Amino acid sequence: MYAKFTDEQLSDCSARMKKDWNARAAEDAKWFINTVSRNQSEAEFFESGRREINEWWLPDFRDTLQGRELSELKVFEFGCGIGRMSVHLAEHFGELWAADVSGQMVAQGRERFAHLPNLHWVEIDGIELTNIPDGYFDLIFSLYVFQHVPSKEAVATAIASAYRKLKPGGFLKVHTNGLVLPDYDAVAKDTWQGTTFSEHEVRQLVVALGGQLIGLFGGTTPYCWATIKKPALLATVEFGEPAIIAAGWAEDLSVAEIPVSGDQATLALLVTGLNQATADCNSVRVWLAGQPCLPRYVGIVRQHHVAFVQDQIQLPLAQLTYLELSIPAGLAAGTVNVALTVTAQPFPAEVAVRLIDGSAKRPKIVTARNAVDFGTDLYAQGEKSRLHLHVYGLDETADAGNVRVLLDELELVPDFAGFVMEDGNWQVHAALPAMAEPGNYELKLSFKSVESEAVPVLLR
Repeated sequence: MYAKFTDEQLSDCSARMKKDWNARAAEDAKWFINTVSRNQSEAEFFESGRREINEWWLPDFRDTLQGRELSELKVFEFGCGIGRMSVHLAEHFGELWAADVSGQMVAQGRERFAHLPNLHWVEIDGIELTNIPDGYFDLIFSLYVFQHVPSKEAVATAIASAYRKLKPGGFLKVHTNGLVLPDYDAVAKDTWQGTTFSEHEVRQLVVALGGQLIGLFGGTTPYCWATIKKPALLATVEFGEPAIIAAGWAEDLSVAEIPVSGDQATLALLVTGLNQATADCNSVRVWLAGQPCLPRYVGIVRQHHVAFVQDQIQLPLAQLTYLELSIPAGLAAGTVNVALTVTAQPFPAEVAVRLIDGSAKRPKIVTARNAVDFGTDLYAQGEKSRLHLHVYGLDETADAGNVRVLLDELELVPDFAGFVMEDGNWQVHAALPAMAEPGNYELKLSFKSVESEAVPVLLR
């Protein structure tokens, strides 16, 4: 998979990251943490962290932690910066360690929030975590950090080091860049444009660690999210007779027909008889029409399905294992059989599901930035009226002939649409028209006549 670094090589990588991120902290810490605009105010910077915590991460952590009381948990934030999210998480968790490779970042965060008794600031080496106690934390997370680490060996060592710091039964949530593009992989990596660490590499690493891979989403994108559980000392028993007792759409189990393609092409299964201490996204295979598929989630029933289970399934939630997977490309619409194997052993049950024709995958605008300093401040006229859109949902066929930018009802022809090797993402570049005026607009992207959802933009 990748060669193991020597201690000297890991030390050199750590020193390189520390030097570069200390320099960035001294130049403009807020910009390098939250790259939306230069010279952000304290209020807008920390408000962005509060919004992300409340809208995304706190609900995700509650779901992952399976009903545990947050105020009783010890949590480690791997790559905290100056505390954009740390200060808000400290309101909920009993003990939060905010850790960063940059001593400058840690010093700035500690100076701002020294008054919070449960928020502990610590400088780390960024890879081996030698000054952090083993087996201490209930939850460790790393958000938007490993995308900046320059080598696969350092990413793997850092994830393995974090795993050692978990208590049995604890969870590790990490983000890596999951792109699998040989040309991009060949581009030299540094401490800003870091390495990739693919879904396959994550899966292999979790097996080597002896962990349970509970969830793995966005595997082939720059945002590959893995949730890893450290098995508890006492194994969970199997519940009931093995059976697939429900199959449906991953967004709503009451919907029995699954699109065969597009953004909604996701299947969910409710299963009894799995050992919840060992079953995970690596040990379980879902067979669709005889084709093996790796699930993207194996664990407790996810929150948005609880009401359905309570209404329709006559079993306690604790006796059910929930599986979720994306429909693989190439399957035709029609009725297909679904079966399972667990650690290569056939699961003695199967069900039929109905696949229906789907749509093309919708593009998505991730960020809309200007072409001058790549901030999110956009102007109707001048240099900052050139759009640089970071997008999902394009492929190698994308070009100026099949991509359009829609500003309200106005259609713009881009001068570039494709993958940018230096940045490691799909982009669309377009100039706003000369008649554009300041105001609020809706911005959309169209790829092969399929439109994205609108995002609001303000032209100044």
